[in-house]
Amino acid sequence: MQQYLAERHVLVDPETGHSVVKERLQELGCTRKIALRVPHFSVLPEVIATTDLLLTVPSSGARRFAAQHSVRALDLPFTVRKLEIMLRWQEHSGDIVAQRWLCQTVRECVVGVTP
Repeated sequence: MQQYLAERHVLVDPETGHSVVKERLQELGCTRKIALRVPHFSVLPEVIATTDLLLTVPSSGARRFAAQHSVRALDLPFTVRKLEIMLRWQEHSGDIVAQRWLCQTVRECVVGVTP
C-alpha cells in the first residue's frame, strides 16, 4: 500500500462516475498523489504507455491496456466494491424500436464482463 500511495497517479474525471477508488481510499484514510487529471478514458493508452504514472482502472480495462501496450497490470493493494453498470433512458414518443435495440445491444456487450 505504501508503494501504491507513493506513486504519481492519473485520475479520470470523477464526474464520469469513476470514483470507487477515491471513495475507498478515503474510507482507509489514504490519499494518492494526483499528477495528471484527464476528462475521459480515451487518452489513457497514450498516457500510460509514455509516462511512469500509475493508473487505476477495472481489471478488465487493465488487462486490455496491458495486452495492447507495453504496460503491466497489477492487483490493487486494497479491495474496492464491485462496479455496478446501469442502463437508463427516458421513455418518449420517438423511435422506441431503435431505443430498445440500442439498450439490448449495450446489455449484450456488458453481460459477462468481469470488472
